[in-house]
Amino acid sequence: MHRHPAALTHLQHIRECLAHVADEQARKDGLELVERIEIYIRFQKLTKSMMLEALDALRGIPGTEASIEALEAMASSPARK
Repeated sequence: MHRHPAALTHLQHIRECLAHVADEQARKDGLELVERIEIYIRFQKLTKSMMLEALDALRGIPGTEASIEALEAMASSPARK
């Protein structure tokens, strides 16, 4: 996943969608999760199971369905460790 700059683009889209979440705590938690994912990607420490678990936590945020599906596909690709 660390070689996929598109992953960071999808995470940025999710971050933008989170900005519109009314529940302040949910928004804060979601933004922290996206930030952790980005850090793990940059340091090449993100495993498939970590990514899929994080994406499950982000489900239900309006407007993120396509980005979550794309990130799931990247995490599940054969090139993935």
